[in-house]
Amino acid sequence: MITLSRIIWPLVIIAIGGLLGWLMRQDPGYLLLAWGDHAVEMSIWVALAIVLLALLGMMFVRTLIRGVIHLRPNRHQRGVQKLEKGILAFLELRLPRAKRHLTAGEADSPLPWVNQLLLARIAQTEKDYPTVASWLDKATQEHPHMDLASGLLLVLSAYESRQLDLALAHAKRLEQNHPGNPFVLRLLRDIHVRLQDWQSLLELQPRLIKTGRRKPERWQCDMVAGLMEEAPANAGQKLQKWWKQLTTSQQSDPDLRYWYLRALVKLERPHIALQAIEHALSQHWDSRLLTLYSQLDTPARERLRQAEAWLQKQPRDALFMLALGRLCLQEGLWGKAQDYFADGLRLEPLPELELELARLEAALGQNQQSQERLARVSAQLLRLPPLPLPEKPARTEYEKAQAVAAPTDH
Repeated sequence: MITLSRIIWPLVIIAIGGLLGWLMRQDPGYLLLAWGDHAVEMSIWVALAIVLLALLGMMFVRTLIRGVIHLRPNRHQRGVQKLEKGILAFLELRLPRAKRHLTAGEADSPLPWVNQLLLARIAQTEKDYPTVASWLDKATQEHPHMDLASGLLLVLSAYESRQLDLALAHAKRLEQNHPGNPFVLRLLRDIHVRLQDWQSLLELQPRLIKTGRRKPERWQCDMVAGLMEEAPANAGQKLQKWWKQLTTSQQSDPDLRYWYLRALVKLERPHIALQAIEHALSQHWDSRLLTLYSQLDTPARERLRQAEAWLQKQPRDALFMLALGRLCLQEGLWGKAQDYFADGLRLEPLPELELELARLEAALGQNQQSQERLARVSAQLLRLPPLPLPEKPARTEYEKAQAVAAPTDH
């Protein structure tokens, strides 16, 4: 649609041009510029044309200078936009898109170390570990204050690539530069767990507690079990010292307490284990501790008397009966032990009870009962399928051949 302004403006321009042309024909005018011995003569219209061209040239130069001045701010703005898009794509787990934006904007980014760390993290998820190291080295060299952040990513990268010795070396360096940092200490803990370096974990525990790790954790049980199996020098003393450094919450954990006391029994600290088990049972009843109590290398009479005193106050269960029966065996009370084992089987058919009772019955000459019990517990442990079997012992093929050949021998 043609508007009125599109018609009027061309007419106005034509009219002005015609007027100027008429004025130039009527009188071109005269302009003299003199400076010392030099003089320039020209018409008014030529002078006006020169002035107009000069103004246009100045405007062009001004625009060019402003463009050069604003060139870097425009690149800066593009870097900000690329960084924002890269972060959003990273948070939305659109990693290829995030990688493209972060790489394109890294040179102009106001925070290039953010681009570099995020690109390292993306490379880590892609298992491109050389690229991870490259981005982290660049971030550390250009921004020394990013040593901790880049170091943590480097440790994680080596840890996930199963380069545990390399991860441990990086983590120890970080721990020296940033002592007490909770993230570094947790990485050290995870690496030691993977390496099954139980003695290092034993030494690391106090520092972990200072960082707020005050609740019981699964790796602690694994550590005690590992030390119990390896049985290094002075392991019992080290475990006792470690236990005293734990928090009340950790010492109250049933599983951790059980493994600690089991380690004391295994590492031949019977008198300390005896006091610790009795104290633990007076605070928190745990039938598993009774099995440890029955295995101590201390006089059984006092332990049996104490266990039977507990029997008057605590609920009966199969583990309790198993411990009582074993204590009776140590005192030579065969009939009483047999009764405790039988009572335990009525409460719960534990394989250990079956085996203890079968062993005792065999020793007492009750061979038929012992064999039947052993067959029953073997089937229970091996989970044999129910298959038909002969009611009477069947002769083997060899025995049959011998029976047939026997008359011919005479």
